Amino acid sequence: MHTIRLRGPWSYETLEQFAASDALPAEPAGDIPLPCDWRTVLPEDFAGVVRFRRWFNMPTGITEEHQLWLVIDAVYDRAIVKLSDDHLATIEPQTGRFSIDIKSRLRPRNELVIDVAWPIAAETSPESPVSGETALDPPRGLTGLVWLAIFEPGETPQLPSPTGDAVP
Repeated sequence: MHTIRLRGPWSYETLEQFAASDALPAEPAGDIPLPCDWRTVLPEDFAGVVRFRRWFNMPTGITEEHQLWLVIDAVYDRAIVKLSDDHLATIEPQTGRFSIDIKSRLRPRNELVIDVAWPIAAETSPESPVSGETALDPPRGLTGLVWLAIFEPGETPQLPSPTGDAVP
């Protein structure tokens, strides 16, 4: 298996601010390295939907026999994942690691968009799957690596344990 980490830069923009949040982001859009807690660029008490976007090219050397998966190691709350305008999945709160085969959907140039909503999980669960945090102060945003896993022809797809690069 080969991996391509989609660390960044990612762009972000706030799409919606929930009424309960009084915090207006000073920078409602910009660039952010991932993984990270979105409070590095947004107010501490911001609640709403944030869109994360990153472009990447089709990996070279891929044949019909290869498998190519998108892997998201950690996202605390609900996330909607799209690849070049195709809806891939809705990740429910506290799913843990998420992966999906994307090879048939890849284009020469691809746009990965992940919309993350907070505080959905805080309303539904008292425990966070990340580092024993409580739902009162969970990490927010894309808190684990986002990467591509490329499996060689004939290789059984098996993902390694998470890298430990998640935001505590």
